[in-house]
Amino acid sequence: MKLMNRISGDISRGLAAVTVFATCGWQLSAGPLIIDHSSVEKYQQISPELIRRVSEMWLSVPGESHSLGYRKGCELLEAADSRFNCQVQESGVPMSPTNYLRVCAATWGDVTGNGQWVYSYGEEDWYTSAAAIAMTKGHLAKCNTNNLGLAAMGFGWCWDATWHNPPGGGIDPV
Repeated sequence: MKLMNRISGDISRGLAAVTVFATCGWQLSAGPLIIDHSSVEKYQQISPELIRRVSEMWLSVPGESHSLGYRKGCELLEAADSRFNCQVQESGVPMSPTNYLRVCAATWGDVTGNGQWVYSYGEEDWYTSAAAIAMTKGHLAKCNTNNLGLAAMGFGWCWDATWHNPPGGGIDPV
């Protein structure tokens, strides 16, 4: 827990730029910043300074099938509005900091313990066992220890959560 507090503290210092959201009328608190569908009407009010700061960050959304939507969504936003520069990466070593948002699904290793960057990271790697949780924490620690600039990470939905258990099924025991 001490390591995770240090990591989240380092990440939150890196995201201090979110304070400029206040100029757009978004409410900030000590908790997470949530921008959802109700924020769309304020899209044009996003300050150039916030866009600049976010464009220096790395967003990792590991997962399988549906996680691709996050990366494609960033590319579509860039195509629609040139203020939002991004670079999507689907393999290899994550890019070094640049002047555009780096978006990928990279994690350091997976539940098999392989010591390399992987780009397919399912629920079996993210949270379904003690080994998976340890690997996810290990990825965060590697990014933090090596100053890789990971600003935000989230798990992209995988259809695996329902394909064995279609709607109307029971609760997943895991």
